[in-house]
Amino acid sequence: MVDYKRDEHVPIIEAAQIELFGDHKPANVVVGIAVMSPGYLIEIDAIAVIDP
Repeated sequence: MVDYKRDEHVPIIEAAQIELFGDHKPANVVVGIAVMSPGYLIEIDAIAVIDP
C-alpha cells in the first residue's frame, strides 16, 4: 500500500474484513511502500482453494 499509515488504515481494513467474513479472521499481509508504478495505490495477493 502506498503511503501506508498503520493507525489510519488498519481500522478500515479490519472493518472491511468483518463485513466480508464476520467472525472468521483470514490471514492477511499489509506492506507499506513508498512508490509503485504510476497511478497504482495497492497490490493484492491472494490464494484461492477450489473444491474438485
